[in-house]
Amino acid sequence: MKLLMYKPCAIYIRSPVIHSCFHNFKAGLNFFSCFSLLVFMNSKSFTEAKQQFIQNWGNMATHWGVSKTMGMVHALLLIANKPLHVDELAQELGISRSNANMSVRSLLDWNIVYKTGCCGERKEFYVAEKNLWKVFIQIIEQRKSKELDPMISMLQDLSHVQANCPESAEFVKVMQDLGHFSKKADNALDNIIKSESSFLMQSFIKMMR
Repeated sequence: MKLLMYKPCAIYIRSPVIHSCFHNFKAGLNFFSCFSLLVFMNSKSFTEAKQQFIQNWGNMATHWGVSKTMGMVHALLLIANKPLHVDELAQELGISRSNANMSVRSLLDWNIVYKTGCCGERKEFYVAEKNLWKVFIQIIEQRKSKELDPMISMLQDLSHVQANCPESAEFVKVMQDLGHFSKKADNALDNIIKSESSFLMQSFIKMMR
């Protein structure tokens, strides 16, 4: 707590940049936390386990910055053993067709769900990305583009304010410091996004054991 009394530390601890970086990465970590539920599903029936997973995945998805319904649609597609169309998603989840369709479109934009065709069918079917590392990366990338990237751009603009008094000089200094830190955080997230190895995923799995 004493650190918060020291002005420079307070600036960094309360910084929106750190808040954004932390929550971007936390969103990815929350993605893996849902799998811990599987440990407690052994005594449940398949239907009970399925519903519990879908509900908890939907709750977890709100940490990505999306709706619970979108998360539930993703959960159902993730555990499905075949492509599903919008009517099936709506019926299974007890939601309207328009809501299911809107959720699927958003998941397509996130690149964690893909459109596919079924032989002899005119309807559009959808499948989820089953490579969990890729899903994790997409979650981080989406949050980064919506939160951290705009913040970096704003800090760059604000750091060019003319410093013609002690107060404005302090402001510019803090903006420059935050900009420098945010670029390092941005580079770190970029390295995670570009990583083709599953080293971090293996580490997460070890932590959950």
